[in-house]
Amino acid sequence: MMNLNTIETTQASDANLVAESLLGNKEAFSAIVTRYQTLICSLAYSGIGNLSRSEHLAQEFPSRESLPPEQVITKKERSILWRSLERIPDVYREPLMFLQN
Repeated sequence: MMNLNTIETTQASDANLVAESLLGNKEAFSAIVTRYQTLICSLAYSGIGNLSRSEHLAQEFPSRESLPPEQVITKKERSILWRSLERIPDVYREPLMFLQN
């Protein structure tokens, strides 16, 4: 069970990692990815039910280019993802939402 000190340490650590990654620190960005990649992959898998596709989706980052129609997330998949994200405690959800923007 997580205690309050663990949560505060995680929040501070995540905030520091995000701040460092915004300054171009690749190691900090890598730490964020390492910390949350399994969670993102699990969320994607729960939404689409396909392990290899969920791993692929978990590795994608936003692109300024349009995606081919076969790669665009469906409205149903998006709805499942948002419902899943809403169930994650704030301490974990906030960094994920930051990475999404």
